[in-house]
Amino acid sequence: MKIRFAFLLVMVGLIATVSSCTQRTLNALNPCLINGVAQNVPVNPQRALDVLFIIDDSASMRDEQAKLAEHGLDPDRDVQIRSVPPTEQEIRDYYEATKPQQPKRPATVSFRAIVVSPQPTPEAKAAARAKADSVLAEIRMGADFATLARRFSDDPGSREEGGDLGWFRRGRMVAAFEQVAFRLRPGQVSEVVETPFGFHIIQVERIEPAEIKARHILFAPVITDADLARAQARADSAATALRAGTPVDSLLRLYHDPLEQSLFEDIPPDNLPEALRNAVQGALPGDVIGPVRIEENGRIRFAAVLFEEARAEGEYTYEELYDRLRSSLSEGSGVRRYVDELRKNTYIDIRF
Repeated sequence: MKIRFAFLLVMVGLIATVSSCTQRTLNALNPCLINGVAQNVPVNPQRALDVLFIIDDSASMRDEQAKLAEHGLDPDRDVQIRSVPPTEQEIRDYYEATKPQQPKRPATVSFRAIVVSPQPTPEAKAAARAKADSVLAEIRMGADFATLARRFSDDPGSREEGGDLGWFRRGRMVAAFEQVAFRLRPGQVSEVVETPFGFHIIQVERIEPAEIKARHILFAPVITDADLARAQARADSAATALRAGTPVDSLLRLYHDPLEQSLFEDIPPDNLPEALRNAVQGALPGDVIGPVRIEENGRIRFAAVLFEEARAEGEYTYEELYDRLRSSLSEGSGVRRYVDELRKNTYIDIRF
């Protein structure tokens, strides 16, 4: 675990908290600064972030930071803290002591969904590819990528931002997109790339060791009413087979769009698309629902749903909170041990 060293300085009292000053200004904070590492100075750790805000935000703090540097202390560096694993009894005691403060477990639902997406005709795919080739030619001739993205892209999530996808790591995009994007150099524009969403032109803007910042223009083949009708018919067949007792895993292999989520486990209903949220309301375990028409982000697909469980709001069990409690105790113990050592091995010289 890493933690800002300045936070530890606050904890031991090298930088007194804002609450000990008369007003939250730099001038009020300066008398609270000391040379060396303070020991046995009353500190309110809950106000530590206020101090860090002023340290980071105030240019005139440079002199005080220079004093810290004279003692070999850099408030901006990260300190590697070794966690201290708690015992089972400590975890259990912590759970009992903090149970009233723990958040309530929200009501959730669990179900399996066989999602069928409409597929464009070969003619529609050819038309989208031709449009992508034409726009790529304009880019090669010097046209502005972002301007063309705003004009032509079929991606509603990035179109108004000039196709900006922001920073992303491997695993966030579909494989065909990533294979091309992560080979491009800054400023380079790809050839036309086909993915299950359509055809893309990609421009990489910046590169870091594990991530890239890129733009794209999406050309999605037109989906007709006939394409939607075929998809709905396939989803209806999946729902009928579910009602007849066909194993859901077999139907997933036969009908499901692999780009879509199929397992919804302990999901708060408010986190579901509206159509799914309404469809599963009041459902009982084993109910087969649908096909449900889902319209989201300009896309339409159909889902056959096998409902599994509804859980009412309530308290989290010890088992559900175990990992979180153990991590919290482990990190807290590591910080306390580091702070105790810092207090023990340093010297105070308070000057007002």
